[in-house]
Formats: sequence, structure tokens, C-alpha cells
Amino acid sequence: MKITDRDCQVVSEIARWKYCLGRQIRILGGFTGQRATDRRLKILIDSLYIERHRIIYGVAGLYFVTKTGLSFFGIDTTPSKPRLDQIYHDIAVVDTAIYVMKSRNIKSSDIKTEKQYRKEQGFNPRKHLPDYIFIKDNKTYCVEVELSLKSKPRLEKNIAENYSNYDSQCFIVPRNRGIIKERVKDISKKYTDIELIDLEDIEQYVLGL
Repeated sequence: MKITDRDCQVVSEIARWKYCLGRQIRILGGFTGQRATDRRLKILIDSLYIERHRIIYGVAGLYFVTKTGLSFFGIDTTPSKPRLDQIYHDIAVVDTAIYVMKSRNIKSSDIKTEKQYRKEQGFNPRKHLPDYIFIKDNKTYCVEVELSLKSKPRLEKNIAENYSNYDSQCFIVPRNRGIIKERVKDISKKYTDIELIDLEDIEQYVLGL
């Protein structure tokens, strides 16, 4: 197969986000439609650069970069292994990144994922890092997708660290996770840099692209 710049972009995006849905790859790769996306993904699968797995019933197949793909495209990372309890979270993280790129005119290169951050900085895996950060107008923003309830001390510790390290922080929370939202709002009284967005608003926006 003839490798294109888009192939490089697609494989790079999948690798840095751990894995992606086909609909997300359509947007991240700048394809004109889902059919064209699926055709190209099949070629990449047949060439053994990526693979597709259905892991959870009701969730579309997830695309991963293989060892062959990482090596061929010169991506210095390891293949991602999904955790069942994290799949919905990881899918939501990619949706929020797409939302940020499209709604706030952010380039993909202005976003750094948690996986990239840990690789570059060599952080202890137990150290807290946001799901991703992005730069706009010379300011650094961090994004946290919160689907499960954390203890208030742990959540406040994370927010305090974000406050020290970034110019602003955004928390994405589902509407039905009222306790999480209330905790974030309560803690935000001490910190003035917190934005709170409903996950459903982001998902609706992204599905409309």
C-alpha cells in the first residue's frame, strides 16, 4: 500500500489516545465521510498496522495500533491494553478533545494526552495527571473527564495540583452524576479557574460533526 500523510495522522492519533472509535477517526483524520474512513482503516488493518476489537457489548469496535504499526510509523510508545472499567471514560476523553478542537479552534498539535505526558516526563504512573492538556493564546488548560465518584480529599488534591500547574481547568461530568458535579462546584469555591461542562452536550456536538 502507498502510505499517505493521512495514514500517518490516523495512526498517530490512535496511538496517543490509546484507541479510538471509527467515528472519531473520521473527524481526527479529516475524512469526508464514514465510508471513506472505514475503507482506509480496512487497508491499514490488512497491512497489520492497526487492529479492531469489539470488547464491550453495545460499543462499536475499537481501533488500536499494533507493534508493527508503531514500529513502521516510528511512534515511540507501547501498544495500549484497554481496561474494561476505563473504556467508556477513554471514549469520552477523545470526544471531549474533538469538541475542544472544533469549538475552540485548537489544533491537534496543541493537545498533549496523558499518555504522551507520562512518556515525556517519566512520571510515576500513580502520580495524578489530567486526561489531556491544551494550549491556546499562550495559556495552558487541563481537562478532566469525571465519570466515577472520587473521595472529596482526592478530588480536591487533584484540583489543587491542576491549579498550581495550569492556567485553567475544565471538568466534564455527565448530568446524572450530580454528586460529582456538586463536589467539583463546592471545591471550586476555593479556586477560580474551573469550568464545568455536561458530557452530554459534548457528545451531542461531536455526533453532529
